[in-house]
Amino acid sequence: MTWKLRSDEKSTLTQVQVPIFSDQSRWGTVEIGFSDLVDESKWLPVKSSFLLVILFVALSGFVAYLVFLKRTMRELNPDAVIPERVRSALDTLAEGLLIIGQDGYIVFSNAVFAHKMGVSPAEMVGKDIADFDWQVDVETGDSSELPWNIVLGGHPVSGSTAVVLKTDLVEKYKLSVNVSLIAASAGKVRGVMITFDDITKIEQRNEELRRTLGKLEQSKREILRQNQEFYLSADIGVSVFPSDGEDTEKLLQKASVALRAPHPAARSQIDEEL
Repeated sequence: MTWKLRSDEKSTLTQVQVPIFSDQSRWGTVEIGFSDLVDESKWLPVKSSFLLVILFVALSGFVAYLVFLKRTMRELNPDAVIPERVRSALDTLAEGLLIIGQDGYIVFSNAVFAHKMGVSPAEMVGKDIADFDWQVDVETGDSSELPWNIVLGGHPVSGSTAVVLKTDLVEKYKLSVNVSLIAASAGKVRGVMITFDDITKIEQRNEELRRTLGKLEQSKREILRQNQEFYLSADIGVSVFPSDGEDTEKLLQKASVALRAPHPAARSQIDEEL
């Protein structure tokens, strides 16, 4: 570091000079130099710890404010724009109903669907629909993608789709889902309206019916098998004394012939002789 101060100049932050006097006269000077806290060659004073703290606090506060503002806007009740009479009418539906925005967050939930989730309709608002445990019934559906994601992607969905929803209250619900697009005047997608028809009990009854039919089919096969064993064990030859013979040898011969004879003929012969 180069010393720049003259003896008659005042000390600075980086250069300090202390005069030494002897008999009321200046005998010498003690010169003390310090490194500059701010590097003037750079636009950002990275060497200043105080400025770094201010910069860090400002950036952290800005990010925290953005997160808080986003969360606050999401938690605000967007269904307040829906008239009370409309919400009451939607709550009387037997089907569950959700309205979600284009970002996938729930804007409105009627009481039926909220009851299935074990919460109030107000608690459903602001939740991401993807946070729930959905699964498309691939046995009845043409696609493994959830129907509202298809509609939000700009593709139509015809008819209903069977979807399985697992919750903490019951093991799972099986729902028939219909999705309607909500678009702005310019055709821009604003969200979708989803209706859920609970077919869980119907599917349970169908499954019980299928199990019952399976048991009946199994019983039918068992009865047919037992009848076949009965018919096989009932094939016997019959001879009548004394018309078929008067001794044992002739009676056994006649019985053997009757045993080998076709069943209808043998049965008719027996009926006639008896």
